[in-house]
Formats: sequence, structure tokens, C-alpha cells
Amino acid sequence: MLNLMEETIRRYHMLQPGDTVVAALSGGADSTALLLGLFALQEKLGITLRAVHINHGLRGVESHRDAAFCEQLCAEYGVPFSLGICHVAEYAAQKKHTSCEMAARELRYAKLEELCPPGAKIATAHTASDNTETLLERLTRGTGLAGLCGIPPVRGRIIRPLLYVSRQQILGFLAEQGQPYVTDSSNEGDAFFRNRLRHHVLPVLRQQNPEIDRTVGTMTRFLSDEQQLLEQQAQEAFSGCFDETRQTLSGLQSLHPAMRRRVLALFLRRGGVEVSAARIARAEALLETGGKQNLTTGVYLICRQGMLTLEHAAAPAPPVGECILKPGENRLMPGRICTARLEKINQVTSDCNVHNKFTNDTMDYDRIKGTAVLRGRRQGDYIRLAGRDFTKSVKKLLQEKVPVQQRSRLHYLQDDAGLIWIEGIGISARVQPDAGTQQLLTLTVSEG
Repeated sequence: MLNLMEETIRRYHMLQPGDTVVAALSGGADSTALLLGLFALQEKLGITLRAVHINHGLRGVESHRDAAFCEQLCAEYGVPFSLGICHVAEYAAQKKHTSCEMAARELRYAKLEELCPPGAKIATAHTASDNTETLLERLTRGTGLAGLCGIPPVRGRIIRPLLYVSRQQILGFLAEQGQPYVTDSSNEGDAFFRNRLRHHVLPVLRQQNPEIDRTVGTMTRFLSDEQQLLEQQAQEAFSGCFDETRQTLSGLQSLHPAMRRRVLALFLRRGGVEVSAARIARAEALLETGGKQNLTTGVYLICRQGMLTLEHAAAPAPPVGECILKPGENRLMPGRICTARLEKINQVTSDCNVHNKFTNDTMDYDRIKGTAVLRGRRQGDYIRLAGRDFTKSVKKLLQEKVPVQQRSRLHYLQDDAGLIWIEGIGISARVQPDAGTQQLLTLTVSEG
């Protein structure tokens, strides 16, 4: 086992002389073998070894037993030991649609990162058997080439020195060392899908091929090389199709379908969209038909004449307060000033003045009911605009007249009887100036 472990470390450049490596130690057979293997190789590799045990708090007395075992094991070998505690059940309950398995994984890695010294490597005890199980799990749920590459030997500062060592080799190594280990009782039942694969599917496959872990390991290594090559080619193809200035993607029809899908995936990731087979399929269909597709909340994919763009809906604006309108400057939104000008009209020339001054921002001041309040948009707003004989919802008016990214920045004016002005759209028919108007209220909005 040690030779295979050392070969894996060197092949993937996992460790360099002078490195500190933190072993994730659960106390089970795999992680115990990892700790002993790294301990045996530390002088040869020129590394410093530490260990961390994460108590998930899920198995009561058994969890405390495992923590005590790990601390004692590290004391026997003189390996510095740290204990991390996670509250998995509480975390899973807070996050909807998150299983205890997933919650435990997220918290475990977060705690390992927290307890690992800066610059150190984190070694986990994933084995060839784990790699086979992962591959079968992904095949069952559906995956692409990236998923078929199995567990990566290196991910950031996480390394997996046992990835090509089988469970049988690990048990043989521990037996030679006379080293006991603890057993997680949750691995014995069939409640988890992974356990069902391990207990019922893999035994059948191993009857057919006793070396299936080695076979899968060889396959995933080859597929990983091919995946890296295709990713490199996809980056080159993306650079040729993507217009940095206009943020558009074109020329996809000339690409091989496999390369086109990879370029589309890069485009979606660049736009902050989580990539899935379904979204890629919708993007390919849009290339044929043109039009607009909602990919996820607030993100639309648009295709015009074979050119793709991503449109992001404006984020909801923070709630806007309100203020009583007064002559002069009225500050409501950061960076925007609404100026109110009140003007009395010369009665002799009132017809001419009203005609000349009438705009979408000018109203008959004396027709305002009660207090005029400047505010932001509210759900359910509606208005009957001057010159129209029907009432319309503000939502529809905005959809017709105002770009999405500007809607949250508009000012609205209401009196005691309702909405009387919408910035950039117009005034209510109720306050429209006419020949009898004596005073005009004009509103202008500027940046400042």
C-alpha cells in the first residue's frame, strides 16, 4: 500500500518537501491507514504531519468514542491533533432540500479549512473503492464526461493519496500493522443510497470483475486526461466566438455539437448561470428558433440571427421611503434629486402659458388633494393618465415604456386621493392643467 500511496503523491505532485499536511481522520479503516501511511512516509517526503477529527454530532456516544480513538491514536504516534465540532442536524434543518449527508459534507470541509494552517494541504482518505462508488452513483443519476472522471486526486489544497488503493489493500496494511480502527454503524444499514450500492450492487460487479476498482481507476485517469484536453480546446473555441465588447456569443453553428455544448457551458458560467444538461439543451434549441428563454430567476438567454446574449433582470431595489413634497429640492433616492417648482399663472395670458408649459411633469397644483407625497413604486399601483379614458396598472405601463434596469429608480407622487405622477410616464388626468389653472407644479429629476 505504501508504494502505491507514494506513487500517487508523486504522480500528481501532491506534496513538496517542507509542506505541512493535515490528515482528515475519522477513525475508520481508510483514514487510519491514511494517517499511518503519511506517518511512515513523512521523513522520506520531507513533510510535517498533523491530524483533524470532525465530530458531526449525529451518533451520540459513538461519535464521542470515535473522537477519543482519534485523539489517542495521534498521541501514540506523536501527531498534533485538533478536534472540530459541527452541528449537522441543525444545519440541515435550516437549509431546505439539504440531506444530512450533504450537510455533513459541507460542514466537514468548511471545518477542515478552518482548522488547517495557512498554506497546508488537507489529505482525505478517499480510496479506489470510493471512486468506483462515486462513478456508479453519478451514472445512476445522470452525468457527462466530467462526472465520469470520478473523484479528482487533487482539488485546490485537498489531496487524496489513497485514491488508487483498494479497500482490500487498506485492510491488509492495517492487519500487518496490528492497528485497530472504529466502525461507523451508519454504514451498516441501507438507509443511504451509497450504502445500497456498496452492499448490493458492487458485490455483483466484483463477482464479474474482482479488479473493478483498478479498472475504474484506470478509466477515470484516461478520461480525466481527455477532459482536460477538451476543456483547453473549448476555451480556445470560446475565445473565437465571444465578443468581449458586446458580451455576445456567435458562430456556434460551425462547431461540432460536442464542442458547441462546451462553449455554451462556458458562456453560461461566465454569466453566473449554473450549468445543467437541460439549460444547454434549451440554449441549443434557441439557436435554431431564435427568441428569448428564461434560464433561471432573473436571467434570460436571447438569440437573434445566431447571436446569443444574456440579459440579467435588475435586482430588486431596496425599499424606498417617502417624503412630503415641498418646493425646491426633494431627496428620496441616493444620488437622485426631485426638484419641485411652484408657479402662479398670469390670468390674462393663462391659456397661452398653460399650453406652453404643459408637459408630462406639469400639473394643476390646486387640484392636488391634501398632502403630496413623493415615494417609490408600490405593488398594486394604478393611474389614469392625462389624455386617456381608462385606468391602467403601473406594472403594465412600466413593461410598455421603461427598460427593466431603470424601473426601480423612478419617482412617484401621490396625494390623499391616489397616484398623480410617475416620473418619465406622465400625470394623472385628475390634475391635468386647463384654461382654469391658476398654479402649476412642475417636477424635474436629476442626478446629484
